[in-house]
Amino acid sequence: MPIEMPENTDTVDLTYLSSICDNDKQFMREMIENFVQEMPDNIACIAQHIEEENWPEVKKLTHKMKPALQFMGLPETLKHVRTIEQQSKEGENHDEIPLLFEKVAENIRYAVEVLKTIAIQQFKDA
Repeated sequence: MPIEMPENTDTVDLTYLSSICDNDKQFMREMIENFVQEMPDNIACIAQHIEEENWPEVKKLTHKMKPALQFMGLPETLKHVRTIEQQSKEGENHDEIPLLFEKVAENIRYAVEVLKTIAIQQFKDA
């Protein structure tokens, strides 16, 4: 079944990951697998903290996910996460965070599915 791309979604670009891994396929596969395994739980945690209006935790968790988004080549999602982190830190525009986070969550869910496919197809022998 093809993966349907949501509107305004980043496409995964592993160019940066490949460069920092010196094209080490085994290490790239491990990084992808970590993203696929950890990111859904991170999204669920952040969603709960947003619902509870626990802004210090939202800030902390969004800050921690930024490197993974950069490694997987998701610049628009990274931009949104930075905005959420900043708004959580500064205590302003909290009413904008849930809608922005929905975009982030949707993009990450899509990226996870794409990365699962990439891990199977391109790194199965790594």
